[in-house]
Amino acid sequence: MKRFVRFIHIYVLLLAFSSLSSCKYNDSVQSKGNSTNNDSSSQIVIERINDLYNIYILGGKEFDDDDAKEYLTTKLIKRLHVEYQNEYDGDGLAVWKFRTGYQDGPGSSSVNASSFDKNNNRATLKIMDMGYPATVQLFLVKEDDVLKIDSVIVNTDNK
Repeated sequence: MKRFVRFIHIYVLLLAFSSLSSCKYNDSVQSKGNSTNNDSSSQIVIERINDLYNIYILGGKEFDDDDAKEYLTTKLIKRLHVEYQNEYDGDGLAVWKFRTGYQDGPGSSSVNASSFDKNNNRATLKIMDMGYPATVQLFLVKEDDVLKIDSVIVNTDNK
C-alpha cells in the first residue's frame, strides 16, 4: 500500500510540474466590501497565499510540517494529518483539501485572481484546477502574531 501511495505522489508531482510550464499567474488584487486591499498588509497576505498555492498546492512542491507552520494554524495542520491518515498509511498532510478533487482534467492549474477581506480575515481565490474553475475561501486567524489559514472551503464553479 505504501508503495502505491508513493507512486501516486510521484505521479501527481510529475503532472503538476508538466502543467506548471503552461500556468499563467495573475495576482490581481480585487476590492471586497469596505476592505482596502491596496494597503501593504493585505498585499502581503495575498502574496503569501498565492505563494502557497503556486509553489505547493498547485505547484507540486512537497508540503511538509515545516512548510505548513508558515502558512497554517496548528489546529488546521492537525486536521490535515488526521484526514491524511484516514486515506493512507503513514504520515502526511491532506493538501488535496485545498483543491477541487478533480483528477486528470483537461487543462492546467493556476491561481487566476485573489482578494483579501481584512474585516473578516477571509481570502478568496479564483483558481483553475486541472482545467476546472473553482473558488477557494480561506479563513485566517492570528497565531504567533501572524495571520495563518485556519480553514478552507473549495467550491467548484460548475455551470
